[in-house]
Amino acid sequence: MHIQQAPDALLCQVFPATLKGQARTWFYSLPPRSIPLLVKLAKLFVEQFVANRRMIKDSSHLSGIHQNEGESLKEYFQRFYTEARQIPGVDPELLRGVFLGGLRPGPFYSALMRNIVHSYADLIHRVEA
Repeated sequence: MHIQQAPDALLCQVFPATLKGQARTWFYSLPPRSIPLLVKLAKLFVEQFVANRRMIKDSSHLSGIHQNEGESLKEYFQRFYTEARQIPGVDPELLRGVFLGGLRPGPFYSALMRNIVHSYADLIHRVEA
């Protein structure tokens, strides 16, 4: 018999063996016989642990990244780049614009305003130069 086809009562008994750490502690803190159906167990489990899900960042997250006072250009770029890598499929042109928007006024910023950055790759090249 496949486990998916087992009756709810059996699945409720097997379920604890699949748990570790906080999930296991949570399960054993439930009052005995308080969950008559697997559906209720699943609902309680999701409600308890949905906040532990890793949040997927999107490109709007990057707009909150700005160069801090006293932070070097390379430090700012490294911090920005680390965050940008966590966003799947982000447009390089968007990265270029958001990075430039977060720059503090200074020599590098002035140089970029005089000599336009044409692409994200161009920006990376200039930061690393």
